[in-house]
Amino acid sequence: MLDLSRYERAFDQAYPKYATDRYQAIKTLTDRFGVYQALQQIQSSQFQQFAELLEPLIAIKNYKSQTPFPSDIKTVLGYVIELKQCNVPVMPLSGEPERIFLAIIEQKGFQLPTVSAVFHFCHPRWFPIADRNVKAACEKLKKAHASDFEGIEVPKLPDATTSATNKLMKYRSFITFIEHVARLQREQHGGAPDYRFVDKALMVLGGDKIKTTS
Repeated sequence: MLDLSRYERAFDQAYPKYATDRYQAIKTLTDRFGVYQALQQIQSSQFQQFAELLEPLIAIKNYKSQTPFPSDIKTVLGYVIELKQCNVPVMPLSGEPERIFLAIIEQKGFQLPTVSAVFHFCHPRWFPIADRNVKAACEKLKKAHASDFEGIEVPKLPDATTSATNKLMKYRSFITFIEHVARLQREQHGGAPDYRFVDKALMVLGGDKIKTTS
């Protein structure tokens, strides 16, 4: 497999909205979900009053938006807090994470790219991000280095209307492929590539951004 390092290095210039500073800031923000009292806080009467004030604004936004925001903010926050606070098992997308994934993916405005990002920011060591650029990069790698990916299917994004179980299967396929990419990078080119490294490289490779940043 080709060395992905040059693609990873090109990421911050190619995608400044997703660059390192903003990524680290969001990671820090998700620490709030790990606070022991977080679930109790969203059960409070004060939070309920806030959610009621927020409801009409969400309704207005969703009336005109192509990407709806969850109207049941309390339920979604509850699932995300549970995700942040749960222990990830040896098979990462099983047990509690699997239950939470199936619950979140059913919420309005949440398809696999968004849910995978939620999982990644809550547990970056265990869950990669899946989106169109990553999918395109996986296709390129499989085509160009077929022998390195023998027996491993190219992951595909699920249709929005498919079942939650189908979306779970699709995310598992992304995890399998991306984990294999990280292993090949490590074995063939050295270093200790994590999911953040691979995501940055695949975003650039899948979006052909290297042409403007090399």
